[in-house]
Amino acid sequence: MAKPPQHGFREYVKNPNLFREEIKELNGKEGGAEAPESAVAVHGPYEFVLHLYQRKGASGLTEPQLDYLTLYWLDAEVRNGGFSQYYFNSSGELAPYAVKAARSVGAPELAKIIQEANALFGKNGPDPDREKRMDQLSKIDLQTLGELDNRYYQCTENLSEILPRFVVNHPKDFK
Repeated sequence: MAKPPQHGFREYVKNPNLFREEIKELNGKEGGAEAPESAVAVHGPYEFVLHLYQRKGASGLTEPQLDYLTLYWLDAEVRNGGFSQYYFNSSGELAPYAVKAARSVGAPELAKIIQEANALFGKNGPDPDREKRMDQLSKIDLQTLGELDNRYYQCTENLSEILPRFVVNHPKDFK
């Protein structure tokens, strides 16, 4: 059984390579199956990308960084309160990127579910502007969104397993 990461957030901030080193160790022969659970507990890449996003916006991120942040937020919101919560909250401003991001990380089944959810907002999808998106959301059948929530929860493509490996596979973007 592989050991979970033993370092706190401050250590990861001081040494961003520490996260990658631990993930590589967890993905070794002995602990590969346990890497996703252990890796998700570490928020080093999330904090790094969030900081960049807060300073520079979406245009200041590389594609892998934007893919990561988009899907991290989507997964956290949908698993906590469904697609309605995702679109309602500020995280929904990245919804226009979500389908491409899911495809980029190798989650085509999730991409299809997200595409169907985004399509409920009309031809142009959910508006990045929160007020406009909330108005769009008020006109959507919540039962339909609930059905998409259930499909999302049942999907075998689990972002809590996919995203840590995505970070390891894009080391230049998460330094």
